[in-house]
Amino acid sequence: MEGRLSRRLIRFFRDDRVLRIAGQSAFVLAAAVFVAWLVGNLNDALDARGLTLSFSFLQRTAGFAITQGPGMARTESFWRAYQVGVLNSLNVVLAGLVLTTLIGLLAGVALLSPNWLLRNTGVRSRISNPKRTSGLSEPKRFIASA
Repeated sequence: MEGRLSRRLIRFFRDDRVLRIAGQSAFVLAAAVFVAWLVGNLNDALDARGLTLSFSFLQRTAGFAITQGPGMARTESFWRAYQVGVLNSLNVVLAGLVLTTLIGLLAGVALLSPNWLLRNTGVRSRISNPKRTSGLSEPKRFIASA
């Protein structure tokens, strides 16, 4: 009976699924211990310097102005600076999205166009006729033989 039980245990611990779960559990536990150590170390260092970990600095006066977008004065808070920065970033993202969509649409139309000029000035002409270049010499490619 004991021999049969020990064989079952050996088979159980040699199973790939068990080893994967055990390995992942050990990794998650080690990562959690490491993060707990980091947080403890951070709290100790902040306490030693008399600092707190909070977002209270967002209420303080920024002391600088932002002139692009909705803008802000020097007397406004860091929170307002953050809001203006997010809005300016969203403006850039929106402009980039519109422009890349238009460029992609124009390139797709040019590749499928029956117009000779549009069809031959696009990327397709380089793909379908690789010998045609823009006047620049292409580097020679050497293939090593075995």
